[in-house]
Amino acid sequence: MKQTEQKLLKHFVGLIDDRDEYQQKMIYKVLADANMITFILLTMSMMISFIWDAWHHIISLGTIFYFSFSNLIHIIFY
Repeated sequence: MKQTEQKLLKHFVGLIDDRDEYQQKMIYKVLADANMITFILLTMSMMISFIWDAWHHIISLGTIFYFSFSNLIHIIFY
């Protein structure tokens, strides 16, 4: 798990060397904040799409994709 985590950090964050504890903690904080912002925006988009669909009495493909993508991320990462 640790090796996979290091590979992901090197790929997405651009880490080349080993970081000290403070730098690692700050990287995790930034990644956690980005995850929360993405989750909030995805949930808001899903609700807007659902309200639009309910208003027009249809079920769009976008709402289905938002819902399935949100659940897929929740299953994989949590």
